[in-house]
Amino acid sequence: MRTIILKNPQGSSDTWVGQTIAASGTYTIQSEQERDVFSNNDKVNQDIWSDPVKLVVSDGVNDLSPSAGDKWLKNQDDNLSNTDGRKIYHATPRQFGTVTYFTGAGDDPATEYATGGANGQAMTWHHGIGQAVSQSLIVDINSIENLSYLHAGALQWKDALNDEVTFEVIPKVTPYTADTGTDYTLYGGYLIIPSTPGAGDIAVASGDRVLVEVPINEKGDRLGAGYYDADWNTTLKQWDNFAINYYGTGQFNMFAAEVVLDRFANRLSVLGSGMSPLGTHDASMFGHNNRGKLTYKTLGADHEWWGSCWLVLHRKRTT
Repeated sequence: MRTIILKNPQGSSDTWVGQTIAASGTYTIQSEQERDVFSNNDKVNQDIWSDPVKLVVSDGVNDLSPSAGDKWLKNQDDNLSNTDGRKIYHATPRQFGTVTYFTGAGDDPATEYATGGANGQAMTWHHGIGQAVSQSLIVDINSIENLSYLHAGALQWKDALNDEVTFEVIPKVTPYTADTGTDYTLYGGYLIIPSTPGAGDIAVASGDRVLVEVPINEKGDRLGAGYYDADWNTTLKQWDNFAINYYGTGQFNMFAAEVVLDRFANRLSVLGSGMSPLGTHDASMFGHNNRGKLTYKTLGADHEWWGSCWLVLHRKRTT
C-alpha cells in the first residue's frame, strides 16, 4: 500500500473519522480499508479542499497540493497507459470528488446544509393571461456541506411567442438596522463591509448573519473580495469562529440587498413549443448561499404559456 500521511496544519487539534490529530500533528493511514473510509468521508474531502486548507495529504516525502493530495488519498493514478505506452486521459470538467447530479428543483431553502428535499423550488412555470409580465423563481443550491458546480442545463417550453428566460445568481440577504458606533457599514446600498471598529453606521445581529461564499475559479483563486471568515461545524450544524477580514481576502461576504452576482443565461428567446439543451465543457462553482434566480418574461400581446428547466450539477453527494 502507498504511504499516506494526514497532517493537521491548524492551530488546534481536529478529528477525522474518529481519529484526532493534534495541531501540526500527523496520522499515517494503516490499511487499504482505512484509506477507503477516509477517502469517502465528507469532512476529510471538505477539509482537504477548504480555504485555508485544514487537512494536508503527504506521500511521506512531500506535502501535496489539494488536487494531488485528493488523488493520492483516493488512489487515482495520473499515469495510466495503454499496453503500447500511450497515456490514457479522462477529459471532464467535473471536479475530483464530485458526481453528476440532474435536478429539476432546488434544495430545501429552510435547511442550509440539506440536499434536495420536498420543499425545494421546482423549476416549472405557467403564465396565465392577466398575470404579471415578469415573474421569477428562486432556486437554492446548498453547498456548505456539499461542494457544488453548475455544469449545464436544459430548457423546455410550450406555446411561447418570443418570450424570454434568464437564469442569474443572486445572494441570500442579511437583515440589518441603522445604528451608530458599530463595526459595519453599507457599501453601494447592497454590500455589508467592515468599518473602522466602532465607526460603523449599521448593526447586524450575530444570529442574522447570512454568509455568502465567494466562489473559486479553476486556479483556486476567489472570484472577488471577501470580508468575512468562519468555520462551518458539521457536527453541530452551525457557524464557528466568525471573524472580520479587513484585507478582503476572506471566504464570505454579507449582502443587504439582492444583486446579480453572475448570469448564466441571458434573455433566451423561446418560440412555439420545444426543448433546448444548454451544454458546456466547463463547470462553475456554486458558492454557499448563492441562489439561482430564474426569470420568465412574457412579451407582446398577453398569452398563456408554460416552461420548465433542469440543471446538471457536479456535487460531492446527491442525497
